[in-house]
Amino acid sequence: MNGEHWTQQDLIDHVYGLSAKAGHLDACPQCRERWLEVRAVRDNIVREPEVERDVLAAQRRAIYRRLGREPRPATARLIPAFAAVLLLVTGSLFIGQAPHPGTPAAPAVSDAQLFADIYAVEQSSEPHVAKPMRALFEEN
Repeated sequence: MNGEHWTQQDLIDHVYGLSAKAGHLDACPQCRERWLEVRAVRDNIVREPEVERDVLAAQRRAIYRRLGREPRPATARLIPAFAAVLLLVTGSLFIGQAPHPGTPAAPAVSDAQLFADIYAVEQSSEPHVAKPMRALFEEN
């Protein structure tokens, strides 16, 4: 940026936030007017086009016609969601059932016993997959 008026590149940089100095625009009405023009051009470029809903619907129907199939009704799009909900409900019913009266309950393990078992496994220098191999070579 020079000390006088901003160049076109300076204005563009400022529109895109690449320039930190904006004090000149407050003091210089000519540069401010040019900056507002550059900003208006940018806003016009990035603005989404206004398309009517009927035009979009006609385009969609034309695409389906070229593909050789009809668009699915809105209720058909919900079928997978309903199937997933039904599957979840059915699964929760089976999982949430109480055990049958004749089945033995799992033995209760105290926290101390659980931590002792984990510590014993962790402190063992022999990998757990080696135990069956060692058993093959041991004499009874």
